[in-house]
Amino acid sequence: MLTDTYTVKLFFSEFTSSPARALRWNGLRHDSGDPLKFAEMAREAWLAVGAETMPPFKGKSKDRLKGRRVVFSDGLDVDEALRIAKACEEIGIDCGSWYAWRSVETLPTDSVLP
Repeated sequence: MLTDTYTVKLFFSEFTSSPARALRWNGLRHDSGDPLKFAEMAREAWLAVGAETMPPFKGKSKDRLKGRRVVFSDGLDVDEALRIAKACEEIGIDCGSWYAWRSVETLPTDSVLP
């Protein structure tokens, strides 16, 4: 289910209502709205249910979540994806692009990724 299907606020309320269930999820996909607000809400929700943290990204102050990430898919170009990635480092959460993941799936099996 996309997190914005019923509104993000309702999603995170339901998400945190069962910590054991929430901790089984290691990724959340954002589709529309403010991607950085979503990343902050996702981090806070995982922390609320007891997700582990690990040392922050180099040069950053917030511990990041261990094994948790948000994936963005809302019409990102390279510049926007890089802006979001940099901001997510500040927020303390790993992120990725749905487009990048889908693109990798379509590569021939003998392709080499950098």
